[in-house]
Amino acid sequence: EYGSLKGFRGFSGGLDTRANTTGSHSYWTKWQGNEIMFHVSTLLSHDDGNPQQVHKKRYIGNDIILLVFQEAGSEPFDPCTVKSNYINVIIVVRSLRCSKDSKSVYYQVSVASASDVPDFGPKLPYPPVFRLGPNFRDFMLQLLTNAELAAYQSKLFIQQLRPTYKTLLDEIVLQFLPVKGQENDKGGSELSKILGALRNKFF
Repeated sequence: EYGSLKGFRGFSGGLDTRANTTGSHSYWTKWQGNEIMFHVSTLLSHDDGNPQQVHKKRYIGNDIILLVFQEAGSEPFDPCTVKSNYINVIIVVRSLRCSKDSKSVYYQVSVASASDVPDFGPKLPYPPVFRLGPNFRDFMLQLLTNAELAAYQSKLFIQQLRPTYKTLLDEIVLQFLPVKGQENDKGGSELSKILGALRNKFF
């Protein structure tokens, strides 16, 4: 759904919902209880004085999944042109030309992922062509969701998140360490041992 960001109270995906510093509108939807906010390059705020458009790269470049839409007749998209430490999966949706008499709209879908991203579904049919409608919407949202979950399991992504996980686990360990003078609290002591063992094993 296309709507205004200002005053938006759902999941914002890091976009500004107060002063429109990241753009005034975006696309947002719900699917199986999940809220999804899209970072749309043409809707993010544009700075004419910044040829690199760093503000846009801040969002697009730090996303995990890149969804590319192409009009019919466009040059084939090359995933190798995307340089990012975080984008692990690229999904290309290409509009197809139909006869003038046809009222239906069709799209071709292709997927590219980093080598260490596990396989994920739903599998693309052959040929990977879909008619625009509710079934295509559900397929795409399931594909996008599963792609992100699979990317979380890639070795590179795990390595990048390791410092964050370590910091969070350290905070938990400190929170539950027995207070001095209460070392005999068996429950607290056992919990501290478990958290300490987890920290030593994974970090």
